[in-house]
Amino acid sequence: MTQTMTNLGTVTYNGEPLALVESSWNSWTADGITLHILPTGLWGASRTGSYPTGADTPQEALDNLVDQERKAARAATIRAGLTDGQRFARDMRRYLAIGATTRRYRKGADLHAEILRLGMELVTSGTEYGYSEDLINAIRPAFGALRSYDSHITTGRLGGLICQYINAMSPWQLLDLLAEMTDAGITHTGGGERWLQDLAKTLVVADVNALTGRQTIRRAA
Repeated sequence: MTQTMTNLGTVTYNGEPLALVESSWNSWTADGITLHILPTGLWGASRTGSYPTGADTPQEALDNLVDQERKAARAATIRAGLTDGQRFARDMRRYLAIGATTRRYRKGADLHAEILRLGMELVTSGTEYGYSEDLINAIRPAFGALRSYDSHITTGRLGGLICQYINAMSPWQLLDLLAEMTDAGITHTGGGERWLQDLAKTLVVADVNALTGRQTIRRAA
């Protein structure tokens, strides 16, 4: 039956009164929203059945839900202005905490290898490991680029300047490269090989770096 306001208090969703109907013990629903008393005794509000944030009152729980939905809407708006490659690079950087000055090796971990491992895992087994659908969907378009990187660069198959050039990249730069490959429509290793071979033709060797003693390889302007 519809609960009276004296049972739940006066609750509103986005400023509008919400008429709740009891659906089960300790649960009330309205317009796709479920209010539930959690095992902790706190209140949770959800559209999906997951109650990540507990609140002291039903109204606070609804306010938390509104805040979560607004954040999700803002994120979707931002994503709408990104290419598939840009979204892949952005979400991978966030997940692995990669900044513009992050070096390839961090606490003994090779972040080039971590980018490849995580990317392949997300696409092939993401739901099994409990990754979010948003993250999986952001990484999926880059699968061809990741496979190409693994087949031709990680193994050293292409050799020469192209492998030296990519292996010298920071994690941030590698994600830029993979994003560029993604937006170029690379979906398989054959296409990736041709793309990387074309890139190799643009590489030039600069002077030896006085500090490292290594030759700097860059793309021609």
